[in-house]
Amino acid sequence: MKTLKNLIPFLCCYLLTGLLLSFSQSKDLATQENKFVKQFATLSNGSGDSEKFEKDFRNFLSANPNSLDFSFNKLKNNSFYITTSTDGNFRHYSWDTGQGGSMHFFNEIYQWRVGGKVFVKQVQASEEGDSGEFSSKIYTINIQNKDYYLVVTNSIFSNRDARQSVIAFVINNDKLTPAPIFKTKTKLLSRIDVDFDFFSVVDRPERPLELITFNSKQDTLFIPVVDKDGKVTKRNILYVFNGTSLEFKGIK
Repeated sequence: MKTLKNLIPFLCCYLLTGLLLSFSQSKDLATQENKFVKQFATLSNGSGDSEKFEKDFRNFLSANPNSLDFSFNKLKNNSFYITTSTDGNFRHYSWDTGQGGSMHFFNEIYQWRVGGKVFVKQVQASEEGDSGEFSSKIYTINIQNKDYYLVVTNSIFSNRDARQSVIAFVINNDKLTPAPIFKTKTKLLSRIDVDFDFFSVVDRPERPLELITFNSKQDTLFIPVVDKDGKVTKRNILYVFNGTSLEFKGIK
């Protein structure tokens, strides 16, 4: 009993220290978020430096691993998107650089946690003129006791021309890599793109649009069918989980 009584003050002090540290870190993150909100506002009005914002924000995420658990509710708006997996270990940041007209350009950063360590990766443009994309959803599917992340992304090429995609990622040895788990009749893909006419779905109420969806209860990925004119139809291409991949099963 004496030993227990001696431990109680120590435990109280330990818990209090942890709470104060957590509060201090949250306060620091909130302060930094306010700075980024002001900095990002300059991109929207055309007076800011897009490259500097990207560098500052990337460095901030790298230097603050606890940022993965921070909500950034003030920073999120209709031009800055933060999408987080349900397990909280994987996140995609994407934002409009404000440098385009009807074609929108996006910067992207991925952040993930493995074994208590947090990693950050900037998405490099795949080719000159690549507009980048913003994320709207992250689904998780477990394959052979390993989590795979299905990131739904969106590109805006003009007022009419748009694309929604789904990209599969897996974390191997701390590295984030594309995962070829979409099985067509002839090959395996890590990404599926759907180009469409935005005006064919402009009356849908949800924003961002939810054209590509994954039903976890049915273990089925739904990819909308688009006609030759780019109009999104009511039919879907079905990819069903078979234990090791999402396999094409037909159109419904």
